[in-house]
Amino acid sequence: MEAGAEREEVGWVVALRRAQRRSRRHAIARYAQLATVEAGAPRCRTVVVRGVDAERGAVWFVTDGRSAKAAQLVADPRAEICWYFAGLREQYRLRGAIEPLEPAARQEAWEGLSPASRAVFFAPPPGTPRGEGDRFAETSEAPEPPACFRALRLVVARAELLELRPSPHERRAWVREGEGWVSTRLRP
Repeated sequence: MEAGAEREEVGWVVALRRAQRRSRRHAIARYAQLATVEAGAPRCRTVVVRGVDAERGAVWFVTDGRSAKAAQLVADPRAEICWYFAGLREQYRLRGAIEPLEPAARQEAWEGLSPASRAVFFAPPPGTPRGEGDRFAETSEAPEPPACFRALRLVVARAELLELRPSPHERRAWVREGEGWVSTRLRP
């Protein structure tokens, strides 16, 4: 173990949940940037983080299986989420690998979506050309998700927190080691 390193029990999850609680009145605080790789080139887009799984050391989100993002994650499941809480001036970087949620959790994720969010999964595939007269359902009450609905989990291998409010700034990294985590304070 390096000098300055100490064992902690998923400290990044504790900090992240605290940031979520303190930012809950701001809808934008649910949005994070997800970076993937396609043919060796980076790709980045915004996702709605739907939950934090402390037991697995993971965060999860949903996407359309017909999207470029889904294809990129099938080809290379490595990904990183960058999540900035502007009101708190805290940035979280979560790096790991993507895996699908189990069928029961996938169904629960579907049931947790608003009817407007569900409707998106019954529209034509994302990124395809849109015609002049295209009309889409505005809501869906479908009890079962369509085949294209994906509920995905980023299993975190490394997490970093950068706190910009204190002076000097604070930065900490957590690295998964076996069943636990090793935490190290870093220079900002």
